Amino acid sequence: MVSKTVDRITIPVGGMHCASCVTKVEGSLSKVAGVESAAVNLASEEATVEFQPGVCTVDDLYRAVETVGYEPKPITRTYAVRGMTCASCVKRVEDALLRVDGVERAQVNLATERVSVALPPAISLEDLQPAVEAAGYELLREVEPDAGIEDADEQERAAAERGLLVRMVFALTAAVALMVLAQSSRIAGLSAVPSGTINVISLLLATPVLFWAGRPFFQGAWQMAKHRSTDMNTL
Repeated sequence: MVSKTVDRITIPVGGMHCASCVTKVEGSLSKVAGVESAAVNLASEEATVEFQPGVCTVDDLYRAVETVGYEPKPITRTYAVRGMTCASCVKRVEDALLRVDGVERAQVNLATERVSVALPPAISLEDLQPAVEAAGYELLREVEPDAGIEDADEQERAAAERGLLVRMVFALTAAVALMVLAQSSRIAGLSAVPSGTINVISLLLATPVLFWAGRPFFQGAWQMAKHRSTDMNTL
């Protein structure tokens, strides 16, 4: 016998005041084909439903609540976001999500690279991604709201930080060398070196600083430019 898949969802429900309200909501939900069980908690104003996703949808459950005169409230989902670097990025992501029909609230945590979105269950990750991508960022996947940064995210961030550190050390070293070369005429041992040679060496040092060490800033600025926007990288 093929085992059936059963999902569980908790739906916030507004407008309930008594045990009769609870009975109505539970009864309406239980009548939906594919619902295995429905339990309403009046104190928390939530309905917990176990259902077969292949038989009914979350929209069906919401309609069942609305049919008996109550208001299913938006649920909150948390997603991982990539590409944010500053408060301006936070605002762009939040504004992009708020422009999606049905989204009531979007709150970004820059430190954990997470965004919490209040929305109807019918809105999926795929519905939100184009809006975030149009703003120049990536909405990756749904995560647990109280979860910290996952191992894969932490490894990716650590690798990026190591890369930036290497670029910074190289750029600082090259900068010191360039300052020395700029004063070559006053330094014993370098004053005899032709100025043309000094200029060539300076060019060889400055070029990788600009185009390799500074590459992340160019990439960020280009990403924003593609979406007709600006950020700190543009500066």
